[in-house]
Amino acid sequence: MSIKILENKKSWEKRRRLSIKILFSVSVLFLVIIVYGVYWAFFDMNRLPKGDYLTEEKSPNGNYTLKAYVTSGGACLEEYIF
Repeated sequence: MSIKILENKKSWEKRRRLSIKILFSVSVLFLVIIVYGVYWAFFDMNRLPKGDYLTEEKSPNGNYTLKAYVTSGGACLEEYIF
């Protein structure tokens, strides 16, 4: 009888370890998807609209450059802007 109890305990331990591994893997995958979603929604520069180049200005010490572009969002027609 005690051998059967030990076998059941070992089987239960194996299932528990497998369940923990699966839960950990799914949690990590979910976290990676969430982190990538935040990056894509808020930090991905490829999502910005393309525009027409206006001007460029350099900082006083020359370390930084600001480039200005104008884009049309398509909400208004140009002939209706006064």
